[in-house]
Amino acid sequence: VEYSSDFHPKMEEELNRLRQTHPGIRVSYRVYPVNNSCNKRASVSIHRFPWACLTAAAAKAAWITGGDDGWQRYHEWLLQNGPGIQGEQSLVDGAAEVGLDPVLFQEALRGPEAEAMVAEDGRLGGKVRFRGPPAICSNGRHVARYSLEGHDILGTIVEAAAKGQ
Repeated sequence: VEYSSDFHPKMEEELNRLRQTHPGIRVSYRVYPVNNSCNKRASVSIHRFPWACLTAAAAKAAWITGGDDGWQRYHEWLLQNGPGIQGEQSLVDGAAEVGLDPVLFQEALRGPEAEAMVAEDGRLGGKVRFRGPPAICSNGRHVARYSLEGHDILGTIVEAAAKGQ
């Protein structure tokens, strides 16, 4: 997930629809900041996504301070607000808005655990050759795109994965 991008809210809508039609689908998220100041595998400079590293660390800080439930609430908040983030304070305010302790969140945001988690996700993204957002793996294989010529094909990908293809 690259929260600074506007791609992910659209893809999230499709994933939510697929979760309803395919109750067995399992979705896991990894941050992949498209900013080479914290993700050496990113080919894009800090100028295109200046808050990418901070929003990625914020997602991890939400999990550190709020567990799965806290992360889910914050993830949804980031999808709505990520492209408009203007710095650390807006991320801390967002954490408080979704019920996370802002002091603990800010400590986690600045801490080594969130940084290490972002680095690990970047390493895993590089391993499957993610190039940038959005990036999807299905049954361990990288999916190059979730839409084709304006049509969402994520449903087709899920159907094929369910059949073992």
